[in-house]
Amino acid sequence: MRKYVAVAAVVLLLAGCVRTLHPLYTKKDLTFDPALVGVWEPRDPDKEERWDFRKAGEKAYTLIHTDENDRKGKLEAHLLELEGHRFLDLSADEPEETNVLQALVLQPVHMFMKVESIEPRLKLVIMNPGWLEDHLEEHPDALKHEDPEEGPGLVTASTKELQKFVLKHLDNEEAWGDPLEFLRVKKDK
Repeated sequence: MRKYVAVAAVVLLLAGCVRTLHPLYTKKDLTFDPALVGVWEPRDPDKEERWDFRKAGEKAYTLIHTDENDRKGKLEAHLLELEGHRFLDLSADEPEETNVLQALVLQPVHMFMKVESIEPRLKLVIMNPGWLEDHLEEHPDALKHEDPEEGPGLVTASTKELQKFVLKHLDNEEAWGDPLEFLRVKKDK
């Protein structure tokens, strides 16, 4: 039951975001900043959630996201740099146990956000899914995607195509939402 709650938390986190089949990064784009490691809470006191980044390898993090209902979701997080701009790529961590049939249908998706700063405040900016939907309706060949009749679409473009698209629209204010600001609650040593 605990695993289903964790999956539900991840789904809620990803619901208002642009979902991609492929990551925004290649191995050469990855970087690691120890300043990200620790527990962060939104600057807005009305939002009750926690983002707990833990080191998970040379250039990887585990993110334990706790939502406003105290449900936890475990995600893989990668910090990357493209042409001097930092981004964070998140995907659901694989469940600890799966059976053979379940493993065949598990397909993690990714979401990404711009990292405006890590210290003194963590500032993240998510691409506006409404803008992307409108843009792809006007320019359907701008980025490979699946557009289901109901629910959020899925960007299926390759990592290289996705990077090119993101960098092209990096300065388009309509393409990005308002920054999410987080304050450090606890720094890991």
